[in-house]
Amino acid sequence: MGEMFENYEGETTMTKRNFKQELFYSQYIDMENGQDTETIDTLALIELLQEMNERIEQLEKDNELLKSYAWQP
Repeated sequence: MGEMFENYEGETTMTKRNFKQELFYSQYIDMENGQDTETIDTLALIELLQEMNERIEQLEKDNELLKSYAWQP
């Protein structure tokens, strides 16, 4: 999905993502009666949340693995 980027120190950073684009964000400005609306694609939101959940679970697993190495004599 997103690309990985490096910051000025050469470290890998979070992906630079356009969430408005990924979620198909749109805004309608109603000039007649002022009832402006903003929308996002709910399926795209669910996919984004699933991806974030998978990343969090992987980070938790990696953290547990690192903890197990840290406590070995």
